[in-house]
Amino acid sequence: MELTKERKHKTGAYYTPKEWANLAVEYLKKTLNKPIEKYVFYDPAAGEGALLEALPEGCERYGTTLECDDVEILRSKGIPAWQFDFLNDKNINHLPHALFEAAQLRRLIIFTNPPYIKVTTGHARETYPTNDAVQLFYYRCAYELNASVIAGFNKMDIWQASSGSIFRENMGIYYNAKALFITPSMSWEGLKGKFPIAFDILDYGVDGGMKKLCYNDYTLEEKEKIEFKNGLYRHVSGEKKMTDKEMDNFFTEHVWKRIHGEGMTIIADVIE
Repeated sequence: MELTKERKHKTGAYYTPKEWANLAVEYLKKTLNKPIEKYVFYDPAAGEGALLEALPEGCERYGTTLECDDVEILRSKGIPAWQFDFLNDKNINHLPHALFEAAQLRRLIIFTNPPYIKVTTGHARETYPTNDAVQLFYYRCAYELNASVIAGFNKMDIWQASSGSIFRENMGIYYNAKALFITPSMSWEGLKGKFPIAFDILDYGVDGGMKKLCYNDYTLEEKEKIEFKNGLYRHVSGEKKMTDKEMDNFFTEHVWKRIHGEGMTIIADVIE
């Protein structure tokens, strides 16, 4: 289904480019200690199924979406799918029982690209302390579905914006992160502006455990290296805090290899 500009603006729906979906699968393969086929995957914002379709044959996968047309497209691809409003439908028990069975076995992986919008009403907005749709999706996946891994695309707000500080604390973002790569918004059809879109993998006790991806081969000049401390990004060579705009430009225009934070070391690659 072709999304109209009006529909994109209203729902925040932008379909994941195939190249980034494939790369996300490769990152999951590298971090999971068990074969990827051992896990059950669910995308609560599946769209036409770009992420689920990128998974290897043999992976058990499910999708829900707002659009009935997308449900038919997903099913035509052999992906079990249902129409479900993940932000507003209260009864999450309407989802396939297989998801809850996988959660009990610590094998449920959320693999998603939630909408980048602000939410004013609905069940999720009334339940959790944020109006950010990405954060609301992650909260429901963690607290109501008891997912073992949340692997998703998102803007960098959940990592650096002051509005995401409660979310970062509640979800243990810094501690539970296992891997991250960053793509430029220009590579996503329909998105305007120049800003980073990240794919991050958060581990909440998955069966078999996960590796932390870490590369030691810095490619940046010393003055361009950055460290992560107390929730703020700073140049190693100076004390001045970078503004959000400066940070976005830095992410988009450079490649950087590591973020250091208490309890974690992750790979952070910018793909240009």
